[in-house]
Amino acid sequence: MTSSSRLPAFLGRIISSDGKPIGTCFQVAPGTIVTAWHVLEQADAAQEHAMVRIEPLTRPVGEGAFDARVARLDAAHDLAVLRTSVEGGLGASVPGLVEAEGLARGTSVVVSGMPYVEDPGNIYRDWDAPGLWAGGATRNDLRWGQLSNNGVVPGMSGAPVLVEPDNFVVGVVSGRYNSADGWVRDRVWAARVEDLVPLLVGLAPVKLLGGARSNAEPLVIGPLNTGYAYGTTALTIDASAPVLMYAAAMPAGVRKEHAASVDFDLTNLGKVDVRVDRVDIRVLEFYPVDFLDVTPLTAAVDIRRYSCVLDGRPGNYECRSESATYDYIKLASGELERFSVTLQVPTPGVYRFTACVRYSVAGHLKTVEYADAVTLGFFDDRGNRSISSDIQGRLLTILEHEQSPSQRSVAALHLAKFGRPEAIPELLHLLEHEHRDYLRSDVAEALAIYRSGEVTEALVAALGNKSRMVRRSAAKSLGTIGDPSSIPYLERYLGGGDVVTEAAEALGLIGDESAVAALGRALEDENEGVRQAVTSALSHLGDRAIPLLDTAVNDPNQNVRWRAILVLGELKSSAAMARLVGALTDDDSHIRSGAASRLGWIKDTSAMSALRVALRNDTPSAGAALAHLDPPDIDGLLAAANESDTRTLLGVAWGLSELAEKLERLPRAYEKRAKLIATRALEMLNALEAMADIDHEELSRFRSRGIRSIRKWQQRTDGRQ
Repeated sequence: MTSSSRLPAFLGRIISSDGKPIGTCFQVAPGTIVTAWHVLEQADAAQEHAMVRIEPLTRPVGEGAFDARVARLDAAHDLAVLRTSVEGGLGASVPGLVEAEGLARGTSVVVSGMPYVEDPGNIYRDWDAPGLWAGGATRNDLRWGQLSNNGVVPGMSGAPVLVEPDNFVVGVVSGRYNSADGWVRDRVWAARVEDLVPLLVGLAPVKLLGGARSNAEPLVIGPLNTGYAYGTTALTIDASAPVLMYAAAMPAGVRKEHAASVDFDLTNLGKVDVRVDRVDIRVLEFYPVDFLDVTPLTAAVDIRRYSCVLDGRPGNYECRSESATYDYIKLASGELERFSVTLQVPTPGVYRFTACVRYSVAGHLKTVEYADAVTLGFFDDRGNRSISSDIQGRLLTILEHEQSPSQRSVAALHLAKFGRPEAIPELLHLLEHEHRDYLRSDVAEALAIYRSGEVTEALVAALGNKSRMVRRSAAKSLGTIGDPSSIPYLERYLGGGDVVTEAAEALGLIGDESAVAALGRALEDENEGVRQAVTSALSHLGDRAIPLLDTAVNDPNQNVRWRAILVLGELKSSAAMARLVGALTDDDSHIRSGAASRLGWIKDTSAMSALRVALRNDTPSAGAALAHLDPPDIDGLLAAANESDTRTLLGVAWGLSELAEKLERLPRAYEKRAKLIATRALEMLNALEAMADIDHEELSRFRSRGIRSIRKWQQRTDGRQ
């Protein structure tokens, strides 16, 4: 999968503190991302609350970066779960998970991720490694999944093992085993989905299929509701309540297609036999009745003493408590159309909880695309939802009168979400005196909502904090606030160190003349890492960045020039386009390739002539760019297929394979023209075998993929006639 148009948007790469990609990750639900534990260890971030830099794999290196916080770790199984507050996270989530133990040996799987390949003169953003599921093995008393695969390369640790053709995840790549004597050759170890699911409880909606893929497929739907409850009765969850309504709702009934979005009011499923297998409730945090002194549940209340009742037809069901890695309660049930769950607790207080429903629909495989189903709310001692003003009043009372520092601190953080200025003094006190780095980092991020001189001064002071986590959060918040008075202080951190990226981003966001001047001075720094960070930050300036990008494009360091090309592609202006066209003749093949890719991404046909020339001048990515123009330059690709140069033919095969993939997404109204395109492209791809050195691995791969995509599309369209 070389093109971002085909690459699943749920894939990402982990970035080290020095800005280098070191591993792969993927998103299981909006804001919840999975990778391998040892990848975080390489990034010096294998501890909870640590911050990790992530980039979407669909974007070139250096683009689209955001931060995520380590939420849970399992070093034994080489697994890690991260959370990000960035809306949408990587942009998409995996369609579901499938149990490894039930998956048949010999099932086709593919590992897609970030590769590190020793291939001078070429840059690889992503890599597909197809293989076969090989079952399991017990190593050091732990159960692991195995696959037979000779294409997995360094950098793919943390990548999902995808079951074809639906892309359900069965495992997470841990490592490849190649023995010196040839035994167990090309065997890849993978952490099983069964060991990942416990880490996701309470964090993310989980869709889990049995490995046997039976007709009645159980799915875990949830969390349906996450909220706060005040008093001894926490919450009643009603299956017909609006909280269960998903964004892209369909008409009543069950769709047999994969990836269907449905309305989860169970009464809308008509006469289909729906069985609710169980309801899982997990209390995430407990606050004493005095309010908001955060105490872990296990230290406050024994989960086994909880009593739960499932109300519905045909009757009530008793709670069955089971031990698990993360405590939660399982309730057995019968066939229900509507149901509610009431969680009764022995200790008065405030509880943060999550609830999930596992159900099955007889005779249908149900795969569900999620909107954000997680809601936050507060409930009074009668179980009724409290309005925001009531909660703010309680929080203010605690802030003003409570003697406990921990209770005041949590109240202040909650009040910051409402933008209440009364929280500022407590937050500033925490920023200066709190000993827990992760909490100080949270405070620094929370202060970004306030535009005041005292907040700016405090965040400037936090730039010198001993904790990297705090320094980064402070720099990011200063950029969000946009106070020009912070510019001289941020510029000091452009000289190197672990905050240079955040400092440069902050200056780009502030964006006034003095900030632009500071970034310009930093482009002359002798440290190439500084120049790279500054170049990436120029994307915030629009066309005002063009003079600085002219400098960066001619930088002696290849990585700086590459990032300048990426930023020019983001700007998409006529001035940026002109510079990208000029870069097609650069002496460096990486820069030519990047410029061609950006021009294809912009889709402007004014670059067509320059891309045609580049295709014949050792820039294969120009072929893919011609396929991405709107409309695609089919004639240019077919004409270039008459050349004899292998690199040119590689570009033609690349472009035609991209074009073939587009056929899958064309509306039916365009099928007549699409069939003509498919016929011509298929003839040309077949002819490439005789015209070029088919031993050229990439040419063979692009050619085969294009032919496969066209034939698949032809079979699908023929089946509709």
